[in-house]
Amino acid sequence: MTMHQTITAHQSSAGLLQSLSGRAVPLLGSSVHVRLARSADEIAAAQRLRYRVFYEARGLAERLPNPAARDADRFDIHCDHLLAFSGEREVVGTYRLLPGDTARRGVGFYSEQEFDITGFLSVHRSASLLELGRSCVLEPYRTKRTIDALWRGISEYVSTRSIDVMFGCVSLPGTCGNLLEAQIGFLARAAALPSHWNVATHALHSGEHARFEEINDRHIFASLPPLVKAYLRLGARFSTSAFIDRDLDVTDLFVVLRLADIGQRYRDYFRSDSTSPAMPSR
Repeated sequence: MTMHQTITAHQSSAGLLQSLSGRAVPLLGSSVHVRLARSADEIAAAQRLRYRVFYEARGLAERLPNPAARDADRFDIHCDHLLAFSGEREVVGTYRLLPGDTARRGVGFYSEQEFDITGFLSVHRSASLLELGRSCVLEPYRTKRTIDALWRGISEYVSTRSIDVMFGCVSLPGTCGNLLEAQIGFLARAAALPSHWNVATHALHSGEHARFEEINDRHIFASLPPLVKAYLRLGARFSTSAFIDRDLDVTDLFVVLRLADIGQRYRDYFRSDSTSPAMPSR
């Protein structure tokens, strides 16, 4: 089966082309709208955007050259790709969506490359799962409005597929330093995964987590990437161990968001036609 055929089958079975075709949010004098990729060419556009954000923008392209200028892996062909467009053609944001039933047919989950999630999967063996990943937005569009637009698309996808639990890896910049330690400590104390899920990393981040008293927690929260803040507001929980990705100079945490933990006001917000610039604050 080709990549295009795989995507078409996903979209047709769930009616997602119709449900994700018309969501628009005014931004930067134009508009951003989200929908699923419809072709191999649009997936390639998402891969090129990922390469620009993950490698070129971080100055890593020369150290980790890629003649195709794409961030691509074996999971792409099995996933749905949510795209944010500026105007008609320019892809400015993306999210990769891997349904649990697809992963369980043999491809597995991307997160399993970095974390042992056997316990998590066992606890949620009867749940409908969705792995989120490879999220990125082009720098001029990296605003709460764009994140909102992408999350409205995810909300419709989740509703259509009756998803119970979303999860994936989320990155903090850097691989060492006091601020990183404070951020990991803050998330571990404020929103840790239940210990009985037994999530552990394959490459442990071994630093000492800074105490709340050492760095003001409001300053720590303000320093977090926008995506991490969004997960926190929605009620996500984070692993207490972290994976070091020295190639990309980031530290990854395993994050889980159960639909049952999302407050009603957030559910209403993402199901509305609001063009508010940001999701409600906590």
